[in-house]
Order: sequence, then structure tokens, then C-alpha cells
Amino acid sequence: MENTISSEKIEQDFNIKALLNYCLVQWKWFLLSVFVCLSLAFIYIRYYTAPSFQASTTIMLKDEKGTINPELNSFSDIGLISNINNNINSEIEILKSRTLFEKTVKKLNLNLTLLVKGKILNTELFQNPPIIVSFSNVKNSFYTASFNLNYVELNQNSFSLSNELEDEKNSILLNKKRQYNFGELIKTKHGYLTINKSDNRNKSYRKENRTITIVVNPLDQVVNSFRNRIKIVPSPTAAGFVAVSIVDNSIAKAETFLNTYIQIYNEDAIIQKNLIIEKSSDFISKRLSLVTQELDGVEQNVESFKRSNNLIDVESESSRLKEESNEYDRKIDELDMQLELIPSLIDYVKKSTYVDLLPNNLITGQSDVSSLINSFNQLVNDRNRLLKSATDTNPAVLKLEQQINSVKQNLTSSLNRFQASLKNQKSSLNEDEQNLDEEIIKIPVMER
Repeated sequence: MENTISSEKIEQDFNIKALLNYCLVQWKWFLLSVFVCLSLAFIYIRYYTAPSFQASTTIMLKDEKGTINPELNSFSDIGLISNINNNINSEIEILKSRTLFEKTVKKLNLNLTLLVKGKILNTELFQNPPIIVSFSNVKNSFYTASFNLNYVELNQNSFSLSNELEDEKNSILLNKKRQYNFGELIKTKHGYLTINKSDNRNKSYRKENRTITIVVNPLDQVVNSFRNRIKIVPSPTAAGFVAVSIVDNSIAKAETFLNTYIQIYNEDAIIQKNLIIEKSSDFISKRLSLVTQELDGVEQNVESFKRSNNLIDVESESSRLKEESNEYDRKIDELDMQLELIPSLIDYVKKSTYVDLLPNNLITGQSDVSSLINSFNQLVNDRNRLLKSATDTNPAVLKLEQQINSVKQNLTSSLNRFQASLKNQKSSLNEDEQNLDEEIIKIPVMER
């Protein structure tokens, strides 16, 4: 048994030594193979791979006040309302929405690309292009079509334009003309095309008679390309910030895309805030109209009563009783205004849907009601914006609807409690005012 193991070990050592000896003899070929592979890799990366650049930015997210609502901490602790102020995840979903990317691509016309043919790689003319290409009165087919047009400048005033497809039936250009003037309206299958000289044009393109390829890609393809290349994550260094970055072959295009992308995102957020302001304004205007009608009727009744009874102010009226009476009247009027407003607001809350925003800053002296209204509007706002990129069956949307219902119930309960409290206050004031009237009744008849 030992002899067998020893023989196998000797044979194995012999095979390893034979292999090493063979490799040493052929070392030149191994070295040449490594050199050739590295050279091919260098050539491929240097001449056949376009460079990639990354542009990044950060967005600061905060609520309307920029702080956490302390009145709602108790609800968050018991699980009735979760992550009201921490809306970063919702904002990230909104930032990833297809609508936002589509608006950015359309605004920058990124489905249209200018390429100039190089010796090895084609180069995109994004920054300071020699010509400005624009489509107008486009049809819906323009955003689904894919076609190329070859442009060659002929002189200072004209250029040639041809479709890569030689089949006239499938040609993008609707006339047989091949020479056009700058600024001329060119009719195509998908709309009108206009080509103008750029203020930053490079004369070398005309002198060398170089061909510029006008490439139009489907909108969905371009939008998906940007969505796949963008990265949106919470900032690891600062709370309340989101880091946004994108990789592109052109650093100028990457920076321009991010700047426009953030600009449109901010504009959409402003529109949502303006909707809340409009809702509040409409509600206040309706209440002012009702109050004005009531005050007109009251003033007319008071004027008629004074004229029929020839009543005038009596200077000898006790200042103490007058001040106290005025104070009671003021407090009761304030309570009456609140008591008239609360039922309307309760009814408005009950009838509101997942897309309705509630008017704010109408209830005074009740901070928890105002905070709940703010939270309700924030949740509705988050849901409406999330639906731009998700369906109404999305778990995130359903969770927001659950939170909206919870806040609505809490808000209705809070308004009912506040209404009961105001009624108790009014009852107490009426009792005090009645005691004051017993003193006033002792004043002479004319004064009374």
C-alpha cells in the first residue's frame, strides 16, 4: 500500500516538473500573448469605447415649515400616522416618475441628436453645435419614429439634406428637393423641419464638407435610457437631502439634463402648493360672501330699531358696565364666528376625497387642528404626485390613502371636541352677561 502511494507521488511530481519545463521553454510565446492581449484591450478602450462622465447634485427636502410637527409625535408613536415628516421615500418615487423624465427630454429635445462621423467613433455635437435643428407642428408619430437625415453644408446660404432610406415610399422628406436654404420650412412625414446656423458654429465643418447626421429616436427609448442611467438615493452625509447623479458620454449633456430635471421638479412642487392656496382662497371667499350678507341684514335691523325708538348714546352710561358689556359681546362674537365655521369645515372634511386639499389657517387657537390639516394636505399632495408614476393599487399609494383616512378621522374628532368646548365657553359667557344685564337694567329707561 505504501509503495503504491509513493509511486503516485513520484508520478505527480514528474508531471508538474515536465509542465514547468515546457512553460519555461515556451516563455517567449506566453510573453507575446500577454503583450498582444494588453495591446488589443488598450486599442479597444482608446478608440472604440466612448468616455463616460458622471454629473451629480443634491436636493434638500423639507416640509412647509422646515421643522417636525411636535403635535403629531403622539400619533406617530402609537402607529396611527407613520413617517409624516420623513417623506424622502415618497419624493424619491416622484423623482423617478416617468412624467418628470418625459418633460425633461421634451424640453431639451434630447430625442434629437447631431452626430459627426469620425475616423473611428462618431461624435455627438451637443455643446456649441454648428446648426440648430428644430421640428414644429409635430404629429404624434414624431415621438415614436426613428430616422436619420444626412446634412451637408454647401455654402453660406444653403445645404443638402437627404434621407438614409433610398425608397421614396418610406422617405421622411415629402418632396424630391435635396437642396434647401437656412431657415426654410421643410415638410416631413412627422411635421415641419427647420435648420438654422448656430451663433457658435465651427467653420471647419463647412470647409471640410463634413456630413452631420440628424438622428431622431423614439421618445420612450430616450426616456428609458435616462431613467436607467440616473441614480437617486438618500444622501449618506446629511439628513433630509437626496443625491441625484447620472452617467453620460457628454458631461455637458449630463449637467444640462440634471439642471433642467431639477428645475421641472421644483416647478411641479410649486404648482402643488399653489393648489392648496387656491383651495383656501375659494373657501374664504365663500365664507366672506355669507358673512357679508348676514352683516348687511343685522346693520339694517339695528338702524331701523334705532330710528323707530329714537335711541341715542347716553354719555352718563357707566364706563365699567360698558367696557364689560363690550368685552362680553366681543368674546361671544368670536365664539359665534368659530361655531358657524366649524360645521362647514367638518362637512367639507367628510365630503373630501383623496385628491381634495383642505383650506388652512381658518381655525384660531387650536394648533392641533391646524397641524392635522397640514398633514392631510401633505399626504394628499404626496399621493397625487406619486400617482404620476404609479397606479392606484400601488402599495405606497394604498398606504398613503390609509394615512389620509386616519388623519381625516382624527381631524373630524378634533373639530367636534373643539366645537363642544366653544359651546361650553359660550354658555359660561352668556351666564356672566346675564348677570351683567341685571345690573344694566337698573339704569334709567332711556339709557337702557
